[in-house]
Amino acid sequence: MSDYWTDRAVPVLRAIQSPLDSQFDQSRILSLDRGRAEKSLGVALSDDVVYDTILQLGDAGYVEYNDITLHHPAGAHIMGLRLTGRGMQVLGEWPRFELLVSPLTFAALLDALADFAPEEEARAMRRASEIVKKMAAATLRSLVLGAGGQLARNALGLP
Repeated sequence: MSDYWTDRAVPVLRAIQSPLDSQFDQSRILSLDRGRAEKSLGVALSDDVVYDTILQLGDAGYVEYNDITLHHPAGAHIMGLRLTGRGMQVLGEWPRFELLVSPLTFAALLDALADFAPEEEARAMRRASEIVKKMAAATLRSLVLGAGGQLARNALGLP
């Protein structure tokens, strides 16, 4: 019995992250026809299965691409194919901010950082720590997710 997630989705995600073909790795254009998916990505799946899996992963928010061009007979070019943050989370390559942050853990982080900061900054960090300890978890989580998401987008050069 085949399991979609372990037999198809995760191998395709890993292959997109670390493809065999350096040309695909540089261009992020995946060509599918005559077994090229296996050659480019290194997965033992047919082009049709890889194509369907990429569409499903795209619908679920694990991958994204700029465009798909279909060509005859039964081929396709997927342009700009890349993992999303959610796809990287599945592979353990991207932090899940909502799991890392609670008011107490964030306050403890600020307190720990204050020990290494200049006195002026340390006072501000300790003050912020006291405020954070009083915040509701949902409020803090939304603030950190927004800031963390923006930092990640900036690091990746995304708008």
